[in-house]
Amino acid sequence: RRLSVLTPCHPQHLTITPLLHVPEEDTPLVRTLVDRSGLGLAEWLGRLLESVLNPLLHLLYRYGIAFSPHGENTILVSDCSEVPSRLAVKDFAADLTISNDPLPERDALPDDLAALVPRRSPAFLCQHIQSGLLICHFRYLSDICEDHFGFPERSFWRLVREYVLAYQERFPAPAERYTTFDMLAPEIERVCLHRNRLLLNGYADRPERPTTPEYGRVRNALAEVR
Repeated sequence: RRLSVLTPCHPQHLTITPLLHVPEEDTPLVRTLVDRSGLGLAEWLGRLLESVLNPLLHLLYRYGIAFSPHGENTILVSDCSEVPSRLAVKDFAADLTISNDPLPERDALPDDLAALVPRRSPAFLCQHIQSGLLICHFRYLSDICEDHFGFPERSFWRLVREYVLAYQERFPAPAERYTTFDMLAPEIERVCLHRNRLLLNGYADRPERPTTPEYGRVRNALAEVR
């Protein structure tokens, strides 16, 4: 009697930057991943949001902690069929920020560590997700979904909004934090990282974290698709 040999299945790891890759006159990487998964685009995007957005919301709402989830630091972990399953992060310490309001869930944070981490307003912590993930990444992913799948941009942002609200419904307490950390505000502060680097901070090594001033406000896509 012959025994079949099972090939072990290993999780797939991919920083989210390649999700924006569209080879010239070729199939975008997202199309390849969706086709391999056997899911429809909307369902695959839903799994992506569960894997990437939900952990960031949990850190924000429950602990008042945020880091910059840009394309190099945010790693999508998928199963053998390219179905997104969870989030991994790297090199996040330099961008770690905690809210300036004390939260009981952070009481266990050692004082010497807390003294090293910058404290900013709740709106600034929301800005980490809004800029690092939604503006700098999802904005372009929504274009790919519309151009190559016929999935309208407004449908994309409506889906993101639905997953933010779904998280809040799943974890209803403490509900006031969803107002404090308002991811659905009509407008968000605009941060211009390249402008700050070129005109303000430069690229030299320094012991302190570079400042990140805001330059006005922009409309929040998640508020416009309600």
